[in-house]
Amino acid sequence: LVDPPYDRGWVDRTLGLLAASPVLRPGGWLALEHTVSEPLTDVTGFEVVVTRRHGRANIVLLTKEERPS
Repeated sequence: LVDPPYDRGWVDRTLGLLAASPVLRPGGWLALEHTVSEPLTDVTGFEVVVTRRHGRANIVLLTKEERPS
């Protein structure tokens, strides 16, 4: 579960760090909460499975993409 501080530019940065990190393995799941005023703009390395809005927050389920062989 990732819930970076709202409206501080951490949403895309956090996803970028996790995409490059071995902390989350390919095929691993990630739940991300972010404010609707700071949309996801770069999901490189992840596949968005589902997005749901809850008030002023979005809850996004993603999977880390498999590395190319």
